[in-house]
Amino acid sequence: MSHIRKLALAASALTVISVSVAAAADLGPVVIQPEAVPEPPVLMGGWYLRGDISYEFKTKARVYLSTTSSSSSSFDADFDDTWNIGAGIGYIFNEWFRTDITADYRFPADWGLALTSLSVSTILLNGYATLGGYSGISPYVGAGVGAAYVNWDTIDFPGFGLGPAVVEDNWRFAYALMAGVSFDLTDNLALDTGYRFVSVNDGQLIGPGFIVFPGVADYSDLYIHEFRVGMRYTFGSFSGGY
Repeated sequence: MSHIRKLALAASALTVISVSVAAAADLGPVVIQPEAVPEPPVLMGGWYLRGDISYEFKTKARVYLSTTSSSSSSFDADFDDTWNIGAGIGYIFNEWFRTDITADYRFPADWGLALTSLSVSTILLNGYATLGGYSGISPYVGAGVGAAYVNWDTIDFPGFGLGPAVVEDNWRFAYALMAGVSFDLTDNLALDTGYRFVSVNDGQLIGPGFIVFPGVADYSDLYIHEFRVGMRYTFGSFSGGY
């Protein structure tokens, strides 16, 4: 009897094993999927267009007058506030550096003492260093070099007894220093706000030979201070607010 019970138990065990093997065969081989590792974002360079509006809150120059009577004088020329519009094209090399070429037109700023106005248009090649990115907010500093077209209206110094004279417009060397912050609005669009200082090289207001103006007038230290607000649109899928 004991022998028969052992045979029955062995038969039951073989049946269970056979069913398990058949079920495993129906399920197929067990495949262990590797855990997906997210790919790091790829930062690519890209071309961009920009447009800016600036408020010039301080434009100043030093003026030197020399007359035929061998007398001379100098004084500061403080111009009224004015506005500036600009546009440019640039390229983002990486998350730390970008460059662009900008052209800006400044509306005439009045100078009451000389009954004249001044408009300075600039073309600058600029470079910017990003100081890190924080949730789409990127501070930066920059510098630029180029040329300024200095456009004076007819100038007059009635307080000095000097008659009006036509000033010759000319191109001068110029450089700029910038600091600001950009804000990512989308992957392609950024809001750019900042401060810019522009320095224009010395030049001549009125040269010898003007009958109505018996002397020479020169200027130096032509400095422009402005706040800028603009938009940058980057082509492609570059993001990062640089």
